[in-house]
Parts: sequence; structure tokens; C-alpha cells
Amino acid sequence: MSFKKISLKKISLKDVSFKRIPWKSPQFIGGALIVTIVLVGSSLAFAHPPAYALLVDSNQKTTEAATQHAVALKIDGTTVAILANEDEANTLLQQYKDSFADPSSENKIDSVSFVEKVTIETMDASPSEIQPLDKTLQLLIDGHLTTKEYTVQKNDSWWLVARKNDMLTKDVLAGNPGMTESSPLKPGQVIKLVDTTPYLTVISKGTYTETQDIPYNTETKTDSSLRSGQTKVITPGSNGSKVVTYAYEQRNGHDVQRSVTSEQVTKQPVTQVVLQGPKTSGATNVSVSRGSNGSSLINHAMSLIGTPYVWGGTTQSGFDCSGFTQYVYRGSGISIPRTSYAQFASGTSVSRNNLSPGDLVFFNTDGPGASHVGIYIGGGSFVHAANPRRGVTTNSLNESYYASHYLGARRY
Repeated sequence: MSFKKISLKKISLKDVSFKRIPWKSPQFIGGALIVTIVLVGSSLAFAHPPAYALLVDSNQKTTEAATQHAVALKIDGTTVAILANEDEANTLLQQYKDSFADPSSENKIDSVSFVEKVTIETMDASPSEIQPLDKTLQLLIDGHLTTKEYTVQKNDSWWLVARKNDMLTKDVLAGNPGMTESSPLKPGQVIKLVDTTPYLTVISKGTYTETQDIPYNTETKTDSSLRSGQTKVITPGSNGSKVVTYAYEQRNGHDVQRSVTSEQVTKQPVTQVVLQGPKTSGATNVSVSRGSNGSSLINHAMSLIGTPYVWGGTTQSGFDCSGFTQYVYRGSGISIPRTSYAQFASGTSVSRNNLSPGDLVFFNTDGPGASHVGIYIGGGSFVHAANPRRGVTTNSLNESYYASHYLGARRY
């Protein structure tokens, strides 16, 4: 789509109408206004306005200024920013890459590239058209608004629509003024979904190495000298440790591929031995907990990335969040409840600082309670059945959405 350049000094205020949008957009730096310019009864609407149009100071006097040499930053042929020179444009692109690909002694990055075609072209521009580098960087990170229509399906709720489209319920409601969570939805009804889409997609590939705990096993032995229900720990358990290296591919900081390339055990776990009173006559030995099987559990979970999200799904044809965790755990011989609420109510509570790969992490994404669950995979990340748009994928616990909705963790 192309836009005709308009000289604002030729438009009188009576020809310009300003409309305030009902939601707060992270795209608009310094305000939340969208402008429709009306010329002799016709309108020019910016569905996706050029980035540089969003950075012009609205209080700046609109007078003709002498032009100067500048550069246009283009993404897939569309100008998104005007900068002072090529060095600034290259610095901008490097800083944007660095915001998603941060090398360290643990994180070795092999390559970083853009999905989109990025070009820098020389041009002449007035001083008011040239944007500061820091504001342009923030614009790229924030992305731009996209609006699409969604047709309500049978049994849809505002929360379910949000989950299907990887959004928050409040953001779906914000795009539909006057609606609340109690507003009824009818099949066939058309609502608006206003979301943020990145201007640029960074692909980073590399390896990440971290030290992980190896949770200890618990072995339970029946002792007839104890009364029913009585227990006694005769050998305390302790976690082991291992150094694990992953190969990964990320898009804007989210794993799209991740696999274990090496593991080195540095400390063996010590099995905890517990005596318990008999429930029935006779003595039996039972071994529980996923213990050192965490690696195979994680590998199984990661092998399911890309599986579709299906509401109520419990098979490889499609999972919902708790169906996914139950399926993966069952593959390691561990039985857990079906729903995220029941899974949170069971197991052993684990602090965030003591998370180990294989632990379940829970979020309150729809009011109080554990409405969402995933499996911790190490490195601050977890794998989960996110929503119908993304299916089984990975995210970081440090992302603002998941950090603000984190509820707790359980170990089985």
C-alpha cells in the first residue's frame, strides 16, 4: 500500500477531524491518537501508517524547512523510519538485534539475521522528518497495530477468544468499546481484534549452557512396625546436578527449535528412602517421582513443538495446556490430574528460584486460580500449549505477560 505525501500547511483545521481510539496503543509514542484527514469529502486512512509519521512532534510548527541528506530505513520496501545517516541506521538495526540476541559466557550465538528484507536508502528530508534513534528503536520493539475481524464460534467466551488469538481478555474488550466480560457473545457475531505485530523479526541461532538440578527419587518401603499412615525418613534425599547444552533457534526471543546436544552429570542425586506403615498386609516397595528422568521428559515435550492447540485436546492431534502436560508426564510413567487447577492443587510446591526442568509452572491468565500451565525446560523458559494460533511453543518466564501472571510451580 502506498500513501501520497501531503503538505499539512495547505490543510485548514476545519478540514481535519481527530478521533480518539478507545484503547491505549503501545505503538504510539507520546500519545494514543489516530488521525483521519478529510479532504473535500474523501478520507485518507492510515491502516498501517509509516513509522516516521508516528514520531513527528505534534506541537512542532509546520513550516517549510530546508532539506538535508538523510536515509530511509525500509522493511520489505516500505519506509518505516527516516534517520540522519547510514551509521545511525546500522546502529539502530544492531541495537534491535541485540535486544533479542544477548551473547554471554553461557549463551553462544552463531548467527543473527532478519526474516524481512531490510534496506537503507539515501534521500533528502527536512529536519522535522528525521527521527531520534532511541525513539525509532522503541517503535520497532513495540511493533504496529493490526486490526482484524473475528467471527464468534459456538461456546466462545471473551476469555476463550483471547486464548485462541494469544491475547489478554482486557485487550480483546478494549478493541470492542462498550463490551465487558459479562457481555454475551452469539455465534456468527463479528468482533474486532486489535493486536500488535512486530516490524522486524530477528532469527538467532546458537547454543546455551546451564547447570541444572537432578531431582532425587523417593523410594517408599512398607514397614509393618509402623502404624498405618505413619512415615519415617531413613535416608534423606539430595539433588544432583548436571551441565546441559542446548542448540536453539529463536524468533524475536521465542524458541522455535530447541534440542539437547550434551549432558554431563557433575553430582549424582541421592535417593530418599521413606518407611511407611502398611495400608494392607504384606510388604511392597514403591518408587515414585520423575527424578533423573527429567531429561527424557523435556525431550519428549520439546518434540511436540508445533502440535496444534485444540480446546479439550489430550492427544498429538491437538492439546490444550493441561492436556499437554498430562500427556507428556504420562509418557514418563507419571500420572497427574487432568485440569490445570487440579494439577496446581497436587504435587509439591517449588519456589521459582529452585525450578528444575520438568517442573510444572502455572499462571493466572483468567482471573484467580491456575488457568494455564506449562513445563519448565530450564534457562528461564517453559514449553506449553499456548493457544490455537501458536500451538505448542516455548516462552520465557521473564516476558512481561508471563512474569506478571506467574502463580507458582509444582513438582511431581
